[in-house]
Amino acid sequence: MKSRESSVAHWLIIAVLVAVTIGLPAIGYADAPDRDIELGIQLSKLSVVLGEPVVATLKLANTGEAPIEVPGGLCLGLMISQDGMSYETYDPNMLMAYRMEQAKPEVLNPGQTKVIQVGIVYAPRLLFPSGEKEGAKETTKATSFLERVKRHHYEPSSRHLAFPKPGQYWLKSAYRKSESLAAAISVMEPEGKDAEAWAQLKSTPYALAVQLPDEIWDADVAVFREFLGLYPDSVYSRHLARALISHLEDRRDSKPLTPEDEDLLNTLRRRYGELRQGRL
Repeated sequence: MKSRESSVAHWLIIAVLVAVTIGLPAIGYADAPDRDIELGIQLSKLSVVLGEPVVATLKLANTGEAPIEVPGGLCLGLMISQDGMSYETYDPNMLMAYRMEQAKPEVLNPGQTKVIQVGIVYAPRLLFPSGEKEGAKETTKATSFLERVKRHHYEPSSRHLAFPKPGQYWLKSAYRKSESLAAAISVMEPEGKDAEAWAQLKSTPYALAVQLPDEIWDADVAVFREFLGLYPDSVYSRHLARALISHLEDRRDSKPLTPEDEDLLNTLRRRYGELRQGRL
């Protein structure tokens, strides 16, 4: 069984540079003034039900007349607000004990755009529970972190949603001191069969599994298998199936699946179509 300590999370972050190369850029670039960049954000949906994921496309465009250098990887921030005024940073990497190595800087020529897609469903909110301080001794910091992750994993998913309750939310992309215009999304209470499905699912690590399929435990697979058997057509089922397919395919790369898990993988592929990757 995979342990939380040894797993390396495969985070839901896709960075794509959309560009047309025009000659060879000069070596060395000063930081671009904010007036030379333009930020944008676009959501895959304008409304979702509680617990349903959404994908945000963040854009950073060089609108100046000279090349600029930007950090590689996830250099654009994503902020979420429940009132349209006070924003909190949404960081899908917050559960990582050790950050991924920072990518090399990238050069954007005039007119080029860096595009990043970030899946949004899970929000780790209890990294430092009451009574635990961030300034813990270095010798116990890693252990206490992993213990927090263990406890956190078994908290109800509804307590750790990026959109924790029905209502209106606003999102912005950010880079240095610049922010994009806000994009709004409505989160609705699930109804009918979806409400029944969510009542069962919110007490499981569903949100973590959909956000981070590599963090699915073997015990989770049995729980999610039972859920999909009961609610194959809920608004949550396709996202959960996608995560399970990714998890099972990755696990099969390291060791053969049990006949039961192999049968589950084939069933999910047939039922939910061409879902080859567990990313939102």
